[in-house]
Amino acid sequence: MAGMSVDGLISGLDTTSLINQLIQAEAAPQTSLKNKVSEAQAAVSAYQSINTRYAALATAAEAIANPDTWTTPVTSSSSASVKASSTATATLGRLDFDVTSVARSHSLATGTFSDINDIVQTWPVVLTGDKGGMAFAITATDNSVSGLINAINTATGVNGASLDLQAVVVQVAPGTYRLQITAKDTGEASQFTLDGLGATSVVRTGTDAEIDLGGGLTVKSATNTFTDVLPGTTFTVSKEETGVSVSTAVTAESIADKVAAMVNAANAALAEAAKQSTYDTASKKGAPLVGEAAIRTLQSQTLGAVDVVAGAGAPGTAGIGLDRNGRLTFDRARFVELMAEDPARAQALAAGVGASLAAVAKGATDSTSGSVTLAIQGRDAAIKDLGTRIENWDTRLSARKAALVRQFSAMETALSSLRNQSSWLSGQLASLPTWGSQ
Repeated sequence: MAGMSVDGLISGLDTTSLINQLIQAEAAPQTSLKNKVSEAQAAVSAYQSINTRYAALATAAEAIANPDTWTTPVTSSSSASVKASSTATATLGRLDFDVTSVARSHSLATGTFSDINDIVQTWPVVLTGDKGGMAFAITATDNSVSGLINAINTATGVNGASLDLQAVVVQVAPGTYRLQITAKDTGEASQFTLDGLGATSVVRTGTDAEIDLGGGLTVKSATNTFTDVLPGTTFTVSKEETGVSVSTAVTAESIADKVAAMVNAANAALAEAAKQSTYDTASKKGAPLVGEAAIRTLQSQTLGAVDVVAGAGAPGTAGIGLDRNGRLTFDRARFVELMAEDPARAQALAAGVGASLAAVAKGATDSTSGSVTLAIQGRDAAIKDLGTRIENWDTRLSARKAALVRQFSAMETALSSLRNQSSWLSGQLASLPTWGSQ
């Protein structure tokens, strides 16, 4: 009966408004359930945010606890034009060199034409040439410039391999055109010859990249990337330059970066936990997880991970500590100093804290048994149950509203009947004879 109006035509009552008010009053328990759903959803969102931070902490802490981290080299370059990287098993060392040339692709150009279509002077156009010691022939099958270009771009050698050539029409001046053909690859092997389009000129000679290590020792690469000159290290050059150094080493600074990342991740996790569980005295409003024992426990465990490491001592010796505000601190200079004096102890202390923090973080975020995971699952189950109860209330309130509509309709019908009877009686009385005074 949704939308039916039973406003009293006889009684004069606003029965629609009365029914809505009665339903609203009877829906108070359902409204309470909906509020509980909103609270549970806010708690789930808060827990998910904390879970994200602790998952990041687990990753950062596990890296410090992993022995491989302490032996993985970091590669650096003295030049912004030389980008270098290395594998975990790269040979440690330093390479000094000059970049004497960079890799270039070979490129030819035809003579000039006043009309693009003049490039195709004879038909069929047959081009011959040699690329990398392999002779080739190209025959255009379409009597047009686009057909010629397509034939060059898709040409293959006698072995079926692509010639990797790219042709394009270039307007070098108003009304003056040239056809330029360029190898897609670089290096000396990209050099090619091309006959059949008249006189051509070399726009650019294909060359290898070359570095000079000194003493007459040089290394070439068909691309600008050099691999394993220093075993396990790769670097890419981009311009000619002298006095370049590429170094691969395990450095205290590189490990300090990872320890700092772990400390920052821990503080981010603690900050998020505090944000989601704090009561604001000014607004007199609590965050979604205010009063949650699980959050207090998690915060305590995180701070407790910065404790004495068996056999190594206090983490503060390696610059890892706590401040009065419940945050982790990291003294980078102190850590680097200990790395120089006693690298084994520095590793033991930092790795010990890393292992403890990783255990706390994984204990919170484990997909099956993590404390945060279980809290989210519990709230999700509660939301599902509340949703069922809310739906049941929808059914109950709908039935109640239908009953009220029937009752008020019946009342209006009864009042209408009484009104009709009153009108009949009034008519009867009016029809009675009027006796005059005797």
